[in-house]
Amino acid sequence: MSAARLALHQLRFDQKTFWRNPAAVFFTVALPLIFLVIFSTVFGNEPIEELGGITTVTYYVPAIITLAVVSATMQSLAIALTIARENGILKRGRGTPMPSLLPLYFISGIFIPESEVPDGVLQVADFFPVRHFFEAFFTAFDPNTAGAGFEWGDLAVLAGWGLLGFGVAVKFFRWTPRAS
Repeated sequence: MSAARLALHQLRFDQKTFWRNPAAVFFTVALPLIFLVIFSTVFGNEPIEELGGITTVTYYVPAIITLAVVSATMQSLAIALTIARENGILKRGRGTPMPSLLPLYFISGIFIPESEVPDGVLQVADFFPVRHFFEAFFTAFDPNTAGAGFEWGDLAVLAGWGLLGFGVAVKFFRWTPRAS
């Protein structure tokens, strides 16, 4: 079987198992939509003057997309790994502590506009990829953005985190336990 065909087969399998898992579907698809409806209802469509007059709904669309993507990659991965371990698919699975993402959402400006977050907190958030992912989406959705709408600096930080994660995975991940 060719590599492309094997990858396509794996994609189909992963899609089937994802859509058959109610918890993964809820946290990845339904919860972000619920948040968008709640935020739009509670905060209305008032302009945020500190951010150039964009409306709150315009602000929260890229924020909720960021929430959905991060949820899909982190929480769904944790759910899938747990299920695979319980079903005996994984040879060994230790409990890996998943950091709580909720504080990162708050300090990164996902739930609270950055104009309401203290500068020191935003500087801490700048260390993590969630903030840069949101900023890249926000720039693309901001009607006041001129040019292509890409924030290359934020995308470079995301690429750096991806390369770091890849390097850590190559160095430490093993399918089988290491010999003592």
